[in-house]
Amino acid sequence: MKRTGFTLIELIVVIAILGILLAILTPVLSRMNATASNTQCLSRLGQQAKGFLAACADQGGKLPFYRKHGDSTYRIFYDFIDEHVDIDGVAMCPEVTEPKPGGWWGGRNYPWKFVTLSNEQHGAYCFNGWLHDSDMSWWGQNNPRGFFGQYVSSITGASNVPMACDGYWVDAWPILGAPVPSTGAESNLQGSGQWYQRIFTDRHMPDRQNFSFVDGHARTVMHSDITSLRWSREF
Repeated sequence: MKRTGFTLIELIVVIAILGILLAILTPVLSRMNATASNTQCLSRLGQQAKGFLAACADQGGKLPFYRKHGDSTYRIFYDFIDEHVDIDGVAMCPEVTEPKPGGWWGGRNYPWKFVTLSNEQHGAYCFNGWLHDSDMSWWGQNNPRGFFGQYVSSITGASNVPMACDGYWVDAWPILGAPVPSTGAESNLQGSGQWYQRIFTDRHMPDRQNFSFVDGHARTVMHSDITSLRWSREF
């Protein structure tokens, strides 16, 4: 008699084969998505770095102000480069996909919030505060010896000087001897003055994260190497 369909055993075998293929492909696809996300993050950091250099060139090579004398209005990194890059396109890491839950600090999957020039801004990257014009050293929060100066040309070893990185806040001023977290968990974030806690993230991988540098390139850096980067003149 001519068969008109599959037997139960054949269907079970087919389902088992499909299950095995799915088990094999799922981690492969997950790794592919993670690689694509990491590549996109590096691209955005690289665009920011090039925008930073272009913005400095526009003002005669001078580094950006954070706040001018007698001016209570803060200006963050994105205010400085917004004429050279699409801020909406580069301010967020691809892994930052959740809405801001409230408050100011960022997290692994949601952005920080900052109000500057009367505008509310959101982002996923942390700027190296020591790259601000040293003329702001009158402001007592930071050690004036750490600033590189007033011009990009005053920065030596630019390929090892961080400009920005994945982070939980808009900026940070790492100092020698500051506490360093053992992981990049967002639960490490403790607030003002916790410079490395603002920087260390496990957004892409548990032991490394993405950085851009003053020479315009971007690369992935191991957590164990973050404190050996040249964050300021004192490093």
